[in-house]
Amino acid sequence: MPQIDPQQAIDFMTPALRNPKVKLFVLNSFRVGELRGARDLSAFVELVDDLGVKAKVIRHTADEEYHVRYLTELIKQFQDEGFAEDVRTQQAIVDRINEETGAAMDARMAEQFARLMAEA
Repeated sequence: MPQIDPQQAIDFMTPALRNPKVKLFVLNSFRVGELRGARDLSAFVELVDDLGVKAKVIRHTADEEYHVRYLTELIKQFQDEGFAEDVRTQQAIVDRINEETGAAMDARMAEQFARLMAEA
């Protein structure tokens, strides 16, 4: 797979992000990833016995939750700028994707985790 250096990514994304609908989509995509990460880490922390590791996982969970709140605030600005319907449409798309793929992804993650635990 070809590598993209940071400047190439900047050159590609800068013009695209000038379009409010594209920017909204990108922000919402990041928010969904952070939300899933926070949820998964919240579940994972319950499985950790080592207090030092548990503290680090809790800290990471808090960071993910902060990112969700921050991105949500950025997305709310789009509503204030007249893109409320686009925000609702994006959220409906994300909700549908999560419903359709989330359960399958969660099952695969649980299966992989169980396999790793069996090998340990």
